[in-house]
Amino acid sequence: MPSWDLVAWTLLLTANAHCGELQAAQEVFDLMPDRDILAWNAMLAALAQQDHGESFRALELMCLDGVNPNEFSFLNVLLACSHIGVLVAARYYFLAMAADHCLAPLKAHYLFVADLLGRSGLLYESEELIHSMPFAADDVAWGSLLGSCNVHLDEKRAARAAEKIVKLNPDISSPYVLLSNICMN
Repeated sequence: MPSWDLVAWTLLLTANAHCGELQAAQEVFDLMPDRDILAWNAMLAALAQQDHGESFRALELMCLDGVNPNEFSFLNVLLACSHIGVLVAARYYFLAMAADHCLAPLKAHYLFVADLLGRSGLLYESEELIHSMPFAADDVAWGSLLGSCNVHLDEKRAARAAEKIVKLNPDISSPYVLLSNICMN
């Protein structure tokens, strides 16, 4: 259980990050007398939201500091990958979770990578990853693929994704709108 002192430092770091004060958050982090997984994850989250590329270095420093990353550490790094569109890094960290850290990816990890694959134009790979998840794909997963199909004008794959969304959530109309946009191009 962390000490109250460490909790206070972490809360101060998080408050600065939420106010958009990344430099102040970094200064608080650097001044912390001790850092646990919560402090590291708070810093990773701040970096992922505002200074995306630094998240990768922070994860390395975390490991060098003797703190083992957890699933949330990798969520933050994959968020950074998604923000800056670096598919190679996202694949690396996604695979490193299990191979190097014995962590089972959560649904959100799969969705970050599937979304990035789709936005990169790798629609087949995105769809395959969604199908291969050890979780039931929801309308968010299929909506991400549908959005990518809209950008990359893949009408057949878009129709499949829209059908999945409608089966999961028949009350929404957005799949029809996106599908019609693809068909009109």
